[in-house]
Amino acid sequence: MKQKKIFLGKKSWQTVCFPVTSLVIIAAINLDGFWHVSIGRDSLFILPHLILYSGLVFLFIFLYRTKGSVPKITWLLAALVVISGPFDDWWHTNFGVEQINDLLIVWSPPHLMVELSLIGLFLIVLKKLVIQNAKFSLTLQWAAIFSLVLITLMPLDLLSPYQVLGEFGGLINIFVIGLLVYTYFELRRSYLFPLLVVMFLLSIPLYLQEGPITDFQKFHEHLPIITLAVIFLGPAAIVDIFGVTKSNLFKTTLFLLAYVGIFLGGHVLLIDGYRQFWYVLPVFGIIAYPSALFSYKILNRIDPTGKKLHNVA
Repeated sequence: MKQKKIFLGKKSWQTVCFPVTSLVIIAAINLDGFWHVSIGRDSLFILPHLILYSGLVFLFIFLYRTKGSVPKITWLLAALVVISGPFDDWWHTNFGVEQINDLLIVWSPPHLMVELSLIGLFLIVLKKLVIQNAKFSLTLQWAAIFSLVLITLMPLDLLSPYQVLGEFGGLINIFVIGLLVYTYFELRRSYLFPLLVVMFLLSIPLYLQEGPITDFQKFHEHLPIITLAVIFLGPAAIVDIFGVTKSNLFKTTLFLLAYVGIFLGGHVLLIDGYRQFWYVLPVFGIIAYPSALFSYKILNRIDPTGKKLHNVA
């Protein structure tokens, strides 16, 4: 009897389907944020939502093709994503459409439902790609996860307009970024390319600055795109140059130090509204190593044998 071909075979083009679909979903989420601010939300079926729903349909199809090898929670997460659409419509009908200066634009119940459910689905896909040793696809999938986590945690970011929890929110972000970066280094080596993908996804609203988006610019001041690219990609470039032969603990610490000094420091230096946070930079720098060590301990506890999460570079 001819053996049935396993979906997501090591050399199959289908391994690319998951991360590409995930990246399209992230792009749709960012486009949706721009759309809300510049055009408004007059229907459940606006263009960003249609792109998002299309991406979800393909994601569910690909997951269904792997139904014999995905955890049961996959379908619960998928159901929550589907439910979040009409839930979001009901929310806006009863509570109105959030403005750009409203924290609920990121953390409304339906938005959190879809964000957290997608993060869970993306992590399941990442595990599949690790098992299949799909190197390039794995890199893209991690970029999608990192982008979505940064979007979800945006209200905690000191460089966001919301700054929930103030400096403590910034500390939480440092630890989460450290965990994500350490995880990536367990899987791959070069860090510049995935961060370039993340920058492109998160900068979509900046590429669409014409018209009413100026209200967003007034609310949240941004650096010029070239300057932003340099200070965002700089930490990854430093790690790729100086940490290539070092341990993952060293590389994560180096990245966090560079992130604090170059990215956060660049914003504090170049944007008047952020100069009041100069005093947090030394504190964030000091916790770079503890954050990397925390990530090491967490991943070692999850996978003490090192067999499930390994460097496939």
